[in-house]
Amino acid sequence: MMRAIQVALAVVLALVFLLLYRPWLPEIVAFGVGHAVVPAVLLRRVLFRPAVPGRVACAVGGVVLVLLITVGPWLADHYAERTPWSYSRIRATLDALCGGIGVETDEGLAFAALLNPQYDSVLRYMMKRGLTTCRYEPSSDVLIAVVRDGQYPASKTIGRATFYRELVLPPGIARYRRAP
Repeated sequence: MMRAIQVALAVVLALVFLLLYRPWLPEIVAFGVGHAVVPAVLLRRVLFRPAVPGRVACAVGGVVLVLLITVGPWLADHYAERTPWSYSRIRATLDALCGGIGVETDEGLAFAALLNPQYDSVLRYMMKRGLTTCRYEPSSDVLIAVVRDGQYPASKTIGRATFYRELVLPPGIARYRRAP
């Protein structure tokens, strides 16, 4: 019986992730569920010494899950840092800057994968997984540069190529083009 409940919970969580996809939802649900397990087990042992029927346990678990799904995103939005660097703004800016063409990236410290270099940086991750209309193509004539402080020089030299700044759009992502 317990195995069936675990499988049902995993299926419900998978459906929630698919239906209500937001980039941070898995972390919210995992955070909430992870912190609710220990108190729930202790509370069950204290309050319900005789065995609790499976239907009651499923009903209580379902109510908690519904509350977590409905209130969790609001709490995350309410307490999130207010910054122009949101996922939706970055995606919209990338779409406006490169609109379907292949680009190279040059990402500053806040976006580069410094701690885990085997993983893609932020912009490359978005481009390679189709989260934006931009496509990542190394050695492209167009370069998308991003740094949090928004300091973009008129030209950048990367390897043997020189790129000249064309456009900077909010929240602070720049497009450069390779010199002829």
